[in-house]
Amino acid sequence: RLLEARERLGGRVYTEHHEGADCDLGAAWFWPQINPRVKALAEQLGLGIFPQYQRGGMIFQSPTGFIHRQAHSWAQNPQPMRFRGGTQALIRGLTATLDGQRISLASRVAHLRLDADRVVVKYHPLDEAGQPAEEKSLSARRVVLALPPRLLQKQIQFEPALPAATLAQMQQTDTWMAAH
Repeated sequence: RLLEARERLGGRVYTEHHEGADCDLGAAWFWPQINPRVKALAEQLGLGIFPQYQRGGMIFQSPTGFIHRQAHSWAQNPQPMRFRGGTQALIRGLTATLDGQRISLASRVAHLRLDADRVVVKYHPLDEAGQPAEEKSLSARRVVLALPPRLLQKQIQFEPALPAATLAQMQQTDTWMAAH
């Protein structure tokens, strides 16, 4: 079962297709030498990859909204790679074989409770107005959480509570790029 809080698959991965170009607005590249599992997954899914362009000027927007223009970019070593069709191609490849009935979009997990050898997952589907609807639950042998650690700690209640050392580690983990 796949529960996705957003109304689309991919979370922080998002590719906008605009005028024939694939523009990644979330995660955009990976390093095969640093991320060999991502490279292997791309190969397994038959996804094309290509080197991130590293020459010429660049433009980027800071978190405050300021537009920065630089005459020269910087080369990275090792060479970062991109996915043909944008990073969203990875999400499409991963979910292509899933039964659509087992995917719940706009469903935010709120609570996880460990019961013997099962995990009870409580979640709130969002109604058409984007407001949490009546709580639902399901039971699973395993749960994989795909949230930055700080958000995970802030948005999901765990029962029993997570150990203090785990909570501290989650608080100290950066939520961007390779650190998570």
